[in-house]
Amino acid sequence: MAGRTNHRDYWQGFEDYLAGSSYQFPKMKARDGEFTSKTVLGPHWFLVALRNTKRDGSDAECRFIRCGIIIHEKAGPGSAKRRFDRLREFKGEIDKKFGRRLDWDREDERKQAQIVIWDEVDPEDKTDWPRQFQWLAERLEKFFRIFPTYIDEVEAQVVD
Repeated sequence: MAGRTNHRDYWQGFEDYLAGSSYQFPKMKARDGEFTSKTVLGPHWFLVALRNTKRDGSDAECRFIRCGIIIHEKAGPGSAKRRFDRLREFKGEIDKKFGRRLDWDREDERKQAQIVIWDEVDPEDKTDWPRQFQWLAERLEKFFRIFPTYIDEVEAQVVD
């Protein structure tokens, strides 16, 4: 494993990687936390990228990057779950367009839900960052291109 890095270094590297790129998804700013995100199509829907360098509770390293859509509960209790449940009706179609099965997690114990994709990598390994940044950018672009039509459909039908 390479030397420890902080979250800001990683996200600054990602921001620099995206500078001048042709990706269409909203660019995310470097920050100090383990994730960076951007609101897409209304206050409930976030395009998110995350790096995890924590232990998983068993003293084993749990390292990965992930990205996807997180649906936040902004319109009262259950609003994220109603949106997720409606969106999940399109799961097969969305997974097919994405080219693989996504991880659909309703997260019943939390006030959010998520549709994400993971890559088991070491976000501390700076030598691998260019590949990790490319992986994140390509998948964020897919989320950004595929989901808006479905989000529009969900928003047209969900009543808060």
